[in-house]
Amino acid sequence: MKKCLAFVLGGGGARGALQVGALRALIEAGRRPDLLVGTSVGAMNAACLALNGVNQAGLATLEQAWQYAAQNCLLKPNQSWLTLRAMINQPDGHTITSLRAFFLAFGVTPNLCFGDIPNIRLALVAADLNTGCPVIYGTDLDHKVLDGLLASTALPPWVMPLEKDEKYLIDGGALSNLPVEPALRLGATEIIALDLADRACVPETGRPFNRFFDKLSYAICQRQSELEIALARSQGVPVHYIMLRSARAIPIWDFSGYQELIACGYEIALQELLKSKRPHHIWRQMVAQHE
Repeated sequence: MKKCLAFVLGGGGARGALQVGALRALIEAGRRPDLLVGTSVGAMNAACLALNGVNQAGLATLEQAWQYAAQNCLLKPNQSWLTLRAMINQPDGHTITSLRAFFLAFGVTPNLCFGDIPNIRLALVAADLNTGCPVIYGTDLDHKVLDGLLASTALPPWVMPLEKDEKYLIDGGALSNLPVEPALRLGATEIIALDLADRACVPETGRPFNRFFDKLSYAICQRQSELEIALARSQGVPVHYIMLRSARAIPIWDFSGYQELIACGYEIALQELLKSKRPHHIWRQMVAQHE
C-alpha cells in the first residue's frame, strides 16, 4: 500500500487558531501531509492550506485568513437571539454571507473543484442528518470545494442546514468532529490528529439547559473521536493524537484572540515533537484528553 500521511483537523470554532500554530510546528519539523482532512473550522484551515501551499507561504496566508476572520466578525456572539430567530423560521443570513465572502477572499471560487488543487489531496467532512452518516467532499475530484466548505461549516444557529440532493447537511462535527475514519477511507496509512475539543470550554455555570447541551455535545464528540481512533489502530494505522488546549476558555464565536491561540498551538505541537527522540515519531495517547 502506498504511504499516505494525513493531517486530520477537528472542529472547534475560534479555537481553530490553535491548529494554525500546530501546523506551523509540524511543517517546520519536516512533516508534510499527502492528505488534509477537516471538519468545520478544521475544514477551513485544511482548505486554505491546501490552496495556498503546505509551506511557509501557505502558513502565512492561513494566518492572514484568521486576521480577516477576527476583523470581520465571522460569527456573531448573540447565539440565543440567533436560535430564537431560527425557531420562528427567520434565520439570520449574516454568517452564510460572511462565510462566502471569506472563502472567496482566500481563493475558493465558486467553480473550484477538488481536482484543481495541485500537490495534495483535500477532503472536507459534513454530516447528513437524513442518513446519519458523514459526507466526505473530495472523494469525487469534480466536487466543488465551496460546496464542501459551506456544508462542513453549516453550524446552527449561525448557519442553517443545507438541503441538497436529498441530503440534510450540517456541520461535520455533528457526526465526526475529529475525522479520523474519513481519512482511513481515503487511504491514510499514518495520521496526525489535531483535536480542539476542550473540556475547559464546557461551562459549569449558567443556564441549566445550555450547560446540559454543551456537556452532551462534548461527550458525544469525545466518544466518537475515541471510536474512530480505535478503528484506525485496529487496522494498524498509527494515530499521533495532539490535544490542543488554550490557557483560557474560548467561545466558538470569539476570533479576537487568534494570535494568542496560534502561539499556544505552536508551543503545544513543538513540545509534542520534542518529547520524542525523533520528531517523526511523535505519539500521544488518548488518555491525554482526560488529564
